[in-house]
Formats: sequence, C-alpha cells, structure tokens
Amino acid sequence: MFDFCCPRCKGPLEASPEHYRCRACGETYPVVLGIPDFRVFPDPYIGYADDRAKGSRVVAGMDRASFAELVRRYWELTPDVPRHLVDSYVSHVLGAAVRAQSTLADARAAGIRLGAREAASHGPLLEVGCGTGGLLIAAARDYEQVVGVDIAFRWLVIAARRVAEAVVTGELTAEQAARIQLVCACAESLPLPDAGFDVVIGANVLEHASRQADLLAQSHRALRPRGLLFLTTVNRLSLAPEPHVKVWGVGLLPRRWMSPFVQRVRGVPYRHIRLRSMLGLVAGVRAAGFQDWEVRPARVADVDLGRYSPVIRAGARAYEHIRGLPGGRQVLGLFGPLLQVAAVA
Repeated sequence: MFDFCCPRCKGPLEASPEHYRCRACGETYPVVLGIPDFRVFPDPYIGYADDRAKGSRVVAGMDRASFAELVRRYWELTPDVPRHLVDSYVSHVLGAAVRAQSTLADARAAGIRLGAREAASHGPLLEVGCGTGGLLIAAARDYEQVVGVDIAFRWLVIAARRVAEAVVTGELTAEQAARIQLVCACAESLPLPDAGFDVVIGANVLEHASRQADLLAQSHRALRPRGLLFLTTVNRLSLAPEPHVKVWGVGLLPRRWMSPFVQRVRGVPYRHIRLRSMLGLVAGVRAAGFQDWEVRPARVADVDLGRYSPVIRAGARAYEHIRGLPGGRQVLGLFGPLLQVAAVA
C-alpha cells in the first residue's frame, strides 16, 4: 500500500489507528470508519463534520445491507433529491463498473497512441473523484495497485462496501480487493508521493474542481515519467444541453451570466461547476507541464444508452456515427458534448 505524505507540506507522517500527524508541520488528519481524511478544504456542498456524519448515518444499522441498498439509502437521506429520481440515480451508480471498462479501454488506447508508460505496464493507478468505486473495481483486476481519492467522505464509505461485496460475489478475488486503497482528499492537494503512478484517471471530475490548474499540476506530480493522465469532462462549447442542469447554451455564455441564466430557466442553482472547451483543456495540460497530449470527443458507453429516452438514444447513436467520420472528431471536439483528455508527463 502507498505511504501517505502531508497534503499541505508533503512532509512525512506518523500513523496511528485514530489519525495521521505530519512530522514537519504538525498538522493532524483523522481516520474515520477506517478511511484517512486528508482534505485541506471541505466538499463545497457539505462541511467536514456533516459529511462524516452523513457517511456514518448511511451505514448505521446496515451491516448486512448490500451495496445497492446503501446507495438507495444515501439518496433517500438526501432531502433535495426528488423521490421520482432515486431509481435513476441508483441505476447510474450500479452501472459504474461496467461503464469503467469503456473508460479504461479508452485510456489504454490513448496511452498507445501517445507512447505512454501505461501502454506497456499495469503498474499503480490513481483515480481522482472515485465516487462509489466502480472504476476501482474494474481496475483492480489488471493493475498492481489502485488508489481512489474523493473529496466526498460519504461516497467513500459506500465504496468500501462496494469493494467488500465484490469479494463475496466473486467479482474480485481477495487479493485483487486488497490492491484497492480509499483516501478522502482534495484532488488539488494530494497526500501522495511524487512519481508514484503509471496512470491517473478522472472521469467527469475536472469540471467540479475548485482549482483546476492545481488538479492538473498534482496529477502531473503524481505520475512517473511518461505516465498517463486520462480525463473525461463536459465540453463548455457543447451544442447539447448542459448535462448537470439540462439547460441549452449554458457554456456559450460569459461565466458571470451562467448561474443567473440557469436559475431563471430551470429554477435551480448552478454552483461549483466550471466547464472548459477543447482549447481550454489544451492550455491547462500544457501549463501543468505535460509533454504530449490529445483532446478528442469522448464516446458514449453502451451501458448509458439504456438510461436515455428514445430521442436521446437516437442522438447518441448519431453522435457515435459522426465521431467515426473523417473530420467528425474535429467538429465534435469543438462543439460535441463530451471530451476526453489524454496527456503524458
């Protein structure tokens, strides 16, 4: 397992069952429900104490509950989630491991194109924004070590149940499950040593980062030479509805107008989301120090098609057709809904 370092000063840590303490700066980081909490700022949607309390409430009295039952309990404990959407949200989470197979396959293909270290290796993998651990489950079969980082402690509690259940169901062997390490931390300030990973993956996490330049720089720091960063994210200049709020044209507006526009059209807040265009993504990975990169339209995973209406499924199939046409990737890279970024350190 990886040795942690202080996320603030990168100094060495002293470990105990209750906390980690930095020998250099004296900062202390708690261990809660077996998960180390190295956050240097809280989840923007919930404070430290409330996040830990919610994670504890989700699993309280649920020792025999399945992963699916915990996911449902989470949404039912979240008062601002409409009841009629709970089934859809649960279904989306349960499909994460299957969806992750597409993400890992796309990352490997990008690594081959760019000559990344990951293309010839199955060394350590880091996922930033790991959520409930679907990609960690998929990656643990092939990678020698898998670390999942997320700012949301409550999701990591559920991810721990996901890993344990994977052994019971035979999805993973005990040896494969032991490769997975869960860490509560900010992707912008990782408690991990330099040059420890062959690949860093972040699926739909960049747009939620409070300091995107720091997330990219920390990913670069965590990678070995010729290591691969692979991200998927929403395209700011997409001609499709913004997927978080289902409103057309949000990314085409100046940033200061986005939230008032969404509030007026949809009646919901639009906070803590910062979309980037293809050119913005290129500028970001270049500034972070990456040597080679590519930005392409991301493909739609087959597992997601079943969640869409017939109209949206038809649009997704048309999107995939255009993606395969000469020049189609260039057009979709500018105005398509989803982008994938591959960059080599």
